[in-house]
Amino acid sequence: EIEVELMRAKTEAGVLDFTDFERKALDLLETTDENGNKVPSEFCLKKQKCFKEVLIDEYQDVNPMQDRIFELLSGGSNRFMVGDVKQSIYRFRNAYPDIFLGYKESFPPLSESGDVKNARIFLRENFRCSQTIIDYVNHLFENVTKYTEYYREYEGEWLVHASERPERHHPVILAISKKEKG
Repeated sequence: EIEVELMRAKTEAGVLDFTDFERKALDLLETTDENGNKVPSEFCLKKQKCFKEVLIDEYQDVNPMQDRIFELLSGGSNRFMVGDVKQSIYRFRNAYPDIFLGYKESFPPLSESGDVKNARIFLRENFRCSQTIIDYVNHLFENVTKYTEYYREYEGEWLVHASERPERHHPVILAISKKEKG
């Protein structure tokens, strides 16, 4: 128990760190039912009604606890997640890009989603950069990421200048949406 001792010292000092706030939020939003299953708390169910949509940017940098918090707050059905695995920079803060990749792989494209609750949308065009910058960034990421565990995710996901719109390109940024119930 070093964790217990650390929490006691923090409590005495009246301080909390980033992870403590995440844990406390999760404790407020989740409880255990009579069968030992984790379920939304009454507080969580009340808060879910306050949100028509839960919009989260940089989803590639969430950790499992944050993912669960967003799932609980959204009720699992009205979450809009935006991210780009190549931009994941918070592994030191326990970010798990695989969470985002899991959603990307499990959700069908919006055009094929029909009545299912989940869909993915690729945002294809870049409106902020010149063609020269886009070409450079594509070249850089292709070469730098070639030897990473996520290369299969990067391969072919090049930026496209908004004026180009070629069909052969794939997007860099992925938005995933869980449609509202009913």
